[in-house]
Amino acid sequence: MRIGIVGAIVCAVLSWPLLGQGGFDGPGVYEIANIKSGRVLDLDRNDQTTVIQFSSRGTENQAWEIRPAGAGYFYLRNGMNGYTLDAGGGGNGEPVRGAPFNGGPSQQWRFDSGKDGNALIVSRYGKTLDIPDGTSRDGARVQIFDVNGDSNQRFTLRKLSGGRRGNWDRRGWDDDDSRTGNGSITCSSNNGERVYCEVDTRNGVLLVRQISGTPCREGSTWGFDQRGIWVDRGCRAEFTVNAARGGDGRGDRGNTITCSSNTGRRVYCETDTRGRSVQLVRQISGSPCRQGETWGWDRRGIWVDRGCRAEFAISRDR
Repeated sequence: MRIGIVGAIVCAVLSWPLLGQGGFDGPGVYEIANIKSGRVLDLDRNDQTTVIQFSSRGTENQAWEIRPAGAGYFYLRNGMNGYTLDAGGGGNGEPVRGAPFNGGPSQQWRFDSGKDGNALIVSRYGKTLDIPDGTSRDGARVQIFDVNGDSNQRFTLRKLSGGRRGNWDRRGWDDDDSRTGNGSITCSSNNGERVYCEVDTRNGVLLVRQISGTPCREGSTWGFDQRGIWVDRGCRAEFTVNAARGGDGRGDRGNTITCSSNTGRRVYCETDTRGRSVQLVRQISGSPCRQGETWGWDRRGIWVDRGCRAEFAISRDR
């Protein structure tokens, strides 16, 4: 019995990645700096998908929340918009990017031991984060490459106390739309297999927009249960969660609607604004939402721009 208990403890410990590598000591919010360049991982504020290196500024787009993905791997989600560090197709020299959370293998990373106690951040494809040629230039894109262990592939992680620094306020996970169910989430069966996107589905789910060429049919290629939303056989779509069943499928929840400029470009959320007033009731994004500048409305509906994501209330004019 004693041997069995000891063995179980050893197995549990060995199933967890080596902690302490480069300052990584388990789930939390971190700033991640390259050893060679001294610059930190940064999600470009302009398009909000390009991952670059930049001098440390303590801003939310340089904060990454690390959560377990299982089997010793982790998700790295950005504090600005909740987008996940994604290795794309996994080829040598391919730039990494920030992408909506889908839980797939391209978004899973492990922390391996590098020289001098630093960390190699290795994707499930076996390639590691790499600063091209070890440049120290601000704005250089971050890529993945075969592991060689050089300093341009080694990183240190500095935990941000309490998960807060600068404008970081945990919108990257706890309050973003892909985890709490406030707003929309994109879920993708990119490999043709069933994929779960973990989200609170207790108040229902609506398919807002099909993105894939493969059909998304509720109960056949998509659905939801207590684990979250699932998609299958190539279905890729945007869903609204915590939505009342019925409605028009545009994220409209009674007299409120969530509208998101996830790409940094102007997006219209079509809703009937004739004879109505629109008021911003809750900003979700890290990027500012300013009426007339990054959000507004007209006869087409509500529009958002430059990364603004927010919930709006629609009321009839008196």
